[in-house]
Amino acid sequence: MKVVCYKDKILKAINSVVKGVASKTTMPILEGILIQTNDNEIKLTTYDLEIGIEYVIECEVKEQGSTVVNAIMFSEIIRKLPDTEISISVNANNLLEIECEGSLYKLATMNPEEFPELPKIEVENGIEVEQINLKNMIKKTIFAVSMEESRPIFTGCLFEIENNKLNLVAVDGFRLALRSLFLNKPTQNFSAVIPGKTLNEVNKILNEVVSQVEQSEMLHSKVGEAINTGFDIGIRAICPDYLESQVINLKDNFINNGLKEGINKSIEDAVDYGKSVLGILTGKFESISQAQNAIKSGGVIDNVSDLIDDIVDNLKKSDVIDKKLASTIKKEKNTIIKNVENNIENTFSEQINNVEKLDKYINNWKEDYKNQDFNSMKKEYKKMEKVVESLIPIENIINEFNTIKNLQNLISANGNNFNLTQDELELAQKLF
Repeated sequence: MKVVCYKDKILKAINSVVKGVASKTTMPILEGILIQTNDNEIKLTTYDLEIGIEYVIECEVKEQGSTVVNAIMFSEIIRKLPDTEISISVNANNLLEIECEGSLYKLATMNPEEFPELPKIEVENGIEVEQINLKNMIKKTIFAVSMEESRPIFTGCLFEIENNKLNLVAVDGFRLALRSLFLNKPTQNFSAVIPGKTLNEVNKILNEVVSQVEQSEMLHSKVGEAINTGFDIGIRAICPDYLESQVINLKDNFINNGLKEGINKSIEDAVDYGKSVLGILTGKFESISQAQNAIKSGGVIDNVSDLIDDIVDNLKKSDVIDKKLASTIKKEKNTIIKNVENNIENTFSEQINNVEKLDKYINNWKEDYKNQDFNSMKKEYKKMEKVVESLIPIENIINEFNTIKNLQNLISANGNNFNLTQDELELAQKLF
């Protein structure tokens, strides 16, 4: 077996499947990741006899084959390698060789034939649900799943489809949580109980996918708004004698000739290129500064500048604007660009300030939590909520906020009583 792939791709796959690795087992093979090749892709599989996870990625397959390698060791090596191409192969001595920029690591392997096969699932009924909807349904029901193994049926969540409606129900003998969602396509009625442990892992995977989408959408929205406002201010500056209606009309002409779509494309291209410059080929930004550097490195200002030139030329050719106005806009274009640049800078400065505010409110909340001052906790939590609404989602600080949110809700549901069980405390950290 020999494959070549980028670090970010295989690390993302490892991070997803490692949740299915057995932690306490008498079978060493269950502590490993099964790696299998198929044409121009590899499949990573883990299975602890309860949860099985498969992840397929595209890569360059030079030699077909399969092997099993210890998940923790494999993960740690890949994690510490540079953000570039990695060669993974099995040598004649059945050792896994990992090569990257002159470094060579060797790991013992296990027989892939001994790896237990995941149960084959006969799909009789299937449904399609938006990831964000499923994530929210799980999050708002799983807290009511019982932790007591003496009542196994209560340790799972009921998935029920009835009259083309999906119901998720959790109950522990004291609490009941129910969430429903109407489905777009007709589906046969059926029901099944899914273990809470499995749903927790599904939720983590969904969080990874959804948070990446949410971050991208928020970043595009914030930068797009900054560019749009900067353009508006710039037009008013170079056309000071224009009436409000004339400014609006000119801007509408730009929008109708591709300004909005062009801005979105400029941001998308800038983010993609900026990520490659920073070595983030896939995945999320880990800080506001990182996102800001990606936008700068990605050349969004140059993209917008070229976009303005193209639209002005098209408007002049179509006789929508005269030569004098076209010449003025091109001549004074730097005024528009400067305003756009300043607006983007101000947007990220505001984001960084909001992160600092959120960090301050979190620390205040923690102090109030230590002193069991619930009223003060509520005040700090409301401040946090307001800041988070306008913040580009950065995983670490958002996860911390979500943990606080869960603790706040658990204490409130407990009659403002701080005496939470260990299971409830652990659950608070899992529900984001």
